[in-house]
Amino acid sequence: MKKIFMRMSIRVKILIASVLLCIVMTSIFSVYLIKNTETVYSSQQISTYSSKLNSITNSIDQAYLLTIRLSTMLSNDKEISEFLTAPEDSIENHSGFILNAYNVCSKYLINLGIYDYISKGILCSTVNNSRISFGLTYGNAGDYDVFKSINFNDERMFPVGIIPNPFAEQNRKYESYCIPYKTNIYPTLSVHKAGNLYIALDSSIITNYFPPKDIESSGNVYIMIDDFLYVYDGETIEDISDKINLIRSAGPIKIDSQTFHTGPIKELDGKDFIYVNSNTTGWSIMQELPSQRDQLKNALTSTDILPVILLIFSSGLVFFLILNHLITKPVTRIVNHIEQVSEGNFDRQKELSSASREFLTIDEEINSMSASIKSLMDEALKTEQEKNAYEFKILQSQINPHFLYNTLNSIKWLGEMNGITSITEITASLSSMLHTIAKVESTFVDIATELSFIKDYLIIQSYRYGNSFYIEYNVSEPYLYNALIIKFILQPLVENAIFHGIEPSGRHGKIRIDVYTENKDLFMKVTDNGVGIDPQRLEKINSHTLSPSDPDKDIGISNINSRIVLEYGKEYGLKVESVVNEFTTVTIHTPLVLKDNQ
Repeated sequence: MKKIFMRMSIRVKILIASVLLCIVMTSIFSVYLIKNTETVYSSQQISTYSSKLNSITNSIDQAYLLTIRLSTMLSNDKEISEFLTAPEDSIENHSGFILNAYNVCSKYLINLGIYDYISKGILCSTVNNSRISFGLTYGNAGDYDVFKSINFNDERMFPVGIIPNPFAEQNRKYESYCIPYKTNIYPTLSVHKAGNLYIALDSSIITNYFPPKDIESSGNVYIMIDDFLYVYDGETIEDISDKINLIRSAGPIKIDSQTFHTGPIKELDGKDFIYVNSNTTGWSIMQELPSQRDQLKNALTSTDILPVILLIFSSGLVFFLILNHLITKPVTRIVNHIEQVSEGNFDRQKELSSASREFLTIDEEINSMSASIKSLMDEALKTEQEKNAYEFKILQSQINPHFLYNTLNSIKWLGEMNGITSITEITASLSSMLHTIAKVESTFVDIATELSFIKDYLIIQSYRYGNSFYIEYNVSEPYLYNALIIKFILQPLVENAIFHGIEPSGRHGKIRIDVYTENKDLFMKVTDNGVGIDPQRLEKINSHTLSPSDPDKDIGISNINSRIVLEYGKEYGLKVESVVNEFTTVTIHTPLVLKDNQ
């Protein structure tokens, strides 16, 4: 036997050794797989549940934000403002106010795609005491009393959590639930409240994402709203708020900034939970994980495939041995031919005397390839030169910026001809902004130019947000308009105030820009009355310890501070002050430098 083995070719010896090694490694891997499958399965399960609950929570947040958007749209609507602020005798003598307001509310529900989520909505005027009812269910005289019985003066957004839906039909097949809340309505161009919007969110905003079959296979869903805890079993929602401290004291393990994994909770059938906190609603959506016994059962089931894997692997090796014997000679010849070509020998080789048609075709193609490689190499240089010349022509034919200005002026002229003021103003503002960007080549601009740039920017944003905010400018001394600052340093702060301060607040916004001097230094402040910044994140921003994983808006503020420090030194920079749900003020401190030494 030893003599036979010694006479074998090196390829056969390597092949036999490879087969034996694969068998040994496969056996070791099989044992390892059986012992670790449960751990791997558990990790995959946590990852799967985390991804699913994060996706569902994001969907719920989006639907909730649309309901908040409804109050903003009502505040900006002219017909709603007329309904809320009309004298009481006008409402009594002119039912058109009520009908128009009802139609507006219904239209917004449909346009926002939230009709199915509003079980009941009541818009009440605090001026004329009139009200209208809209939503999924028919209204009756007692609907308003339901909302009045709830203490909305509570600091919590959802003071009663989830309750049985008092607006649902009595003969409904399944139990119905809702989440009541209240928001204020301000008429157009006013900061004085004119009414209240009462909303009963249908619980389907949550339960639609958890079909009964999914709960049956995955486990019950738990919903935490403020100090309330509920369990949803696919049909009913049960209040188990007395057990909320069991969740809070379970010592959850943080998976990411919003997602947590608890250990087994004995009082809740020894279940583990995955839960996701929403920064938008403040709710937590939780779901049970299958027990360790179920995980072990799944793990053992998964190991049943090992014998099949071993059988297929062994059969594949046997088949590989047969193929290796049949193709060794032609493959070796082809490899040698390729190696000669790679070494620069482009001579045509003698054709294979005996081989399958496929190998003959490959050998012939290699001969053809080697014969044309030299000409291709020569052509490659020529092609590269032509490519460079072509790219240069493209650069020469790029659009001149004046073409863009002329095009914008044409659009502006078209808007004026057709009496479309919005197109004229937006185009003029955009053209002015582009002209400023193209014109300013220096690192610095005067404050007059910066404020002009911001005014053009806000004209464009005003058409997007309507009259949901206004801006004030306060330059303490006229000569400060000639003060030089780093170009376009205020615009990102105004943009942050709109997108991340005022818009999420859902209320009428105010932005104030102050420019003043102190101790011969220049100070610029941008203040908004938006949602504010929580103390932990505020401290991180002011300490300039942000990381790439932090929000882009925070990193943008940090970048502005870095620009100031690099330009003027560490004694200058940017500071943020904020109180949640009240205001945010960003202060820029730089040396006072006047244009033309004025």
